[in-house]
Amino acid sequence: MPLSISRQLAVIALALVLGACASNGDGPRGKADVEHAVQTNLGLAQSYMGKGDFEAALDKLRKAQSLDPRSAQTQSMLGMLHERIGRPALAGPYYEKSVALAPNDGAMLNNYATWLCRSKRSADSLAWFDRALDDPFYKTRAMAYGNAGRCAVEAGLLERAEGYFRSALEIDPNFTDVLQDMASLSLRRGDFLRARAFVQRREALGPVGPVLLDIAAHVEDGRGDNEAAQRYRKQLLEQFPEYRSALPGENKKP
Repeated sequence: MPLSISRQLAVIALALVLGACASNGDGPRGKADVEHAVQTNLGLAQSYMGKGDFEAALDKLRKAQSLDPRSAQTQSMLGMLHERIGRPALAGPYYEKSVALAPNDGAMLNNYATWLCRSKRSADSLAWFDRALDDPFYKTRAMAYGNAGRCAVEAGLLERAEGYFRSALEIDPNFTDVLQDMASLSLRRGDFLRARAFVQRREALGPVGPVLLDIAAHVEDGRGDNEAAQRYRKQLLEQFPEYRSALPGENKKP
């Protein structure tokens, strides 16, 4: 899956910190005061959204918007809010306005690209991810590469997806989500040896979830190691009894 809104909020929080620092520079006092007020309201909105208080978050975002209608961050967060309250179609115009206001801002471009992917427009999203990654000051490049890779998989562009995933791992070799993505992609391609290597790299980094265990079981099926496959399925059943596989084929039980 592409970047979740919760993770987008974490990225926005970083941007707000950086924006607050930037607003303390030189410039007309009135402008600095407005920017500080905008950043304060955005920070409060981010906090309220994290707590699930969407009405309070919307109030703060509207205040930020009234203070500075040209704030790309405000528009992007309004898009996120509308997704969180189950109105994804209404989110689109806010994301579109955010990239119109900040056409070279990697964070805004990534947020729009991620919304496109969540809106079943995976192929369309990739050009926007590429634009986000062209921003030399973008702080979360590995995450954007991971998002782009997942959207490329959804679009059926597996070779392109692998390129994105490998770029993410060049930045962060221990990016757990992308190691799992590479295991899944290698499994899908029938490259069981490579898939197993990525499973093992992910396992070495700490506790794993049901999806990786499911992938691992299917990898061992492909390798013909039935004993290993059953060990993974036993662990999956014991730790995540409610899990249902989304991988091709029927669920197998130990």
